[in-house]
Amino acid sequence: MTPIDPAELASRLLADPNVGWSIGLDGAIAEFYWRADEPHRHDEHGIVSERGAIALTADAAWRVFAREQLAHDWHGWSATLAFCLPAEQAAMRGHQVITEIAPPADRPGSGAGGSSTFDLGIGGRYYSLCVRAAAGECASILRQAQGQNLLASPAVMRALVAASPDRVFESRLARIEVRQPIASAGAASPEGPHTHVLPHLLANTEPTGGHAPAGWVAQVVAYPAHPLMDLSGHTKPFDRALYDAFDAWLALYGDPAQRAHKDAVMAAVRSGLDPQSTPTALLATASTELTRIALRQLRHLDGETPALDRWSQALDRD
Repeated sequence: MTPIDPAELASRLLADPNVGWSIGLDGAIAEFYWRADEPHRHDEHGIVSERGAIALTADAAWRVFAREQLAHDWHGWSATLAFCLPAEQAAMRGHQVITEIAPPADRPGSGAGGSSTFDLGIGGRYYSLCVRAAAGECASILRQAQGQNLLASPAVMRALVAASPDRVFESRLARIEVRQPIASAGAASPEGPHTHVLPHLLANTEPTGGHAPAGWVAQVVAYPAHPLMDLSGHTKPFDRALYDAFDAWLALYGDPAQRAHKDAVMAAVRSGLDPQSTPTALLATASTELTRIALRQLRHLDGETPALDRWSQALDRD
């Protein structure tokens, strides 16, 4: 395989209902999913359903980066394709307080319908996290709260949860809209498009998800079909074909050094070496996450072996 144009790759992924998407920060993120059997409209820009919408705008400067990361809540790993811009080209409005703004430029799903759009001021430099409030109490509360820090305004937060206005999370090249209710505290998010705003994670509004290398900012992140879990996060039997499919993306868009490290760990385990007898570089702190991912993948690729058990006991006991 050879790399394809990011716009072509995005179009292929948008056409696949098994692919999820996200925009935002660790503590404030919008996620978009769609089902093939739900009413929807799909064109070259994105997808619009009754529950939400996604739109992407191609740019000559964008690049795709494939990454695997450790999943800390189950014995697996995440796999993402991030569509990125150089940081110097990715800046957004940069509002730090609640601010009424003009409706976003027309893209699929952006019909404002007489509503008012408010930037919540929690997106940092690279994201604009907004709500679209129809005329009424919610819009009035937000208008009166202009100039306030949302995270220091619990009454405004409660009003947003109660009203569940449409959320519009944007980057320079992408937008996700969510029309489903905001989950109340302790309740599960609705299936399909939804948002999370977690104030305790928003002290740092710089991108920290690890989807892009230094100097780049993820505009939108795609989550191709995973070999171990479905879009709802439920585990499923290991699917080797899906593993191989993302491995091909890694070969095209991943970090060659990271790929070499993972391959070296797998080769060491398969040769029966003990972790204590491997080259120091394989066990360096900076490579611990990649080592653990390799061990978790080997368990599904090769099954349990004495060598894998020794490595897992030494390096992946969580």
